[in-house]
Amino acid sequence: MLNVFVAVSKKRASAGSVGGSSVDRGVQYQRSVAAYAASFGLAGLPLQGFGPSGALGIPSGVHLEVDSPVDDVRVDFASGASSFIQCKASLGAGEALDGVVAQWKKAAQEGIPEDDHLLVACGTMAGRARHLSSVLRLFKAEHPSPPSNEDEQKALDWLDANLADLSMYERRALLRVASIREFRFDGGSENAAIGALAHVVDRNDTVAAWSALID
Repeated sequence: MLNVFVAVSKKRASAGSVGGSSVDRGVQYQRSVAAYAASFGLAGLPLQGFGPSGALGIPSGVHLEVDSPVDDVRVDFASGASSFIQCKASLGAGEALDGVVAQWKKAAQEGIPEDDHLLVACGTMAGRARHLSSVLRLFKAEHPSPPSNEDEQKALDWLDANLADLSMYERRALLRVASIREFRFDGGSENAAIGALAHVVDRNDTVAAWSALID
């Protein structure tokens, strides 16, 4: 029954020897994020934390390695919106976070549709990435509040410095749709996906179904 979810891209991420185990972990995490979204799409259930909420957040398609500035995974929703996702097994500061912001900037310069979302899904986050995650949540409110502590203010100052060449409109559009969230597949998120698959296959087959989606 898993093949009823027909919009999964044929272009898949693959692990290899270049870069060693860190690359393999990244590829496995990317597959897990895509499989997580697909589980909820198959079940016809809203996918929390990826963008649209409620019935508008039911996935209609999941694609890997897409042709867009944010290119790891794209999740399409029944509402017509899409969430463009960067997948990071871990995220703190340095080159990885610099790369995240570079992709966001390119997306903002090309234009972000009003209903779309930019998401960084990470297995663990620390330091600047965690503070930036908190700051970005503030901009989802109709009237954003200022950062609540010095670390958050430093994270916002760092982001603003990296977005300095965007127009005010591009910056505002980016902050409205960009998020960083943890999805851990050694417990909570994996269990949620397996629970969603219980709406699709026999409960005794849910773990095997989850494994099939990842592979």
